[in-house]
Amino acid sequence: MGRAIIVTAIPVEFKSVLSSPSLSHLKENKHLGSKRCKLLGTFWEVLVIMSGKGNAAAASATQSALQYFDPEVAFFIGVAGGIKDARLEDIVVADEVLGFEFVKVGKDKKVQVRPSALEQKF
Repeated sequence: MGRAIIVTAIPVEFKSVLSSPSLSHLKENKHLGSKRCKLLGTFWEVLVIMSGKGNAAAASATQSALQYFDPEVAFFIGVAGGIKDARLEDIVVADEVLGFEFVKVGKDKKVQVRPSALEQKF
C-alpha cells in the first residue's frame, strides 16, 4: 500500500479536498491534531492535513507529517491566490521553488541574494 500526504493551508482548501468523492471515507487521526488531520486507507493511505497560513506554519506541519507518515509522495493543494489568471479547480505546477530565505548576510555583512533553491525546466 502506498502512502501520500496532502497539505492545505486554510479551511476552505481542507474542506474542498475532503469533499472529493475519492476521499469520502476519511477518518480522524489524532496524532497530528484533532480535526486538522484525516487519514484514509484503501489502495493508498492518504494523510490530509491543514497547516494554517504562512510559510513557517506550512513548513512545520509538512515536516511533522513527513516524519510521522513517511509518504512516497506529498502534495500542497491550495487556492494559488498569487496567480491571477488561475481559475477555480485549475492545476498549477511550479517550475521553480523559491528558498525560504531569499538573502543571506555573510560574516562580512555583505548581502548575498539566493533567488531560487531549485529550478526545474519542463
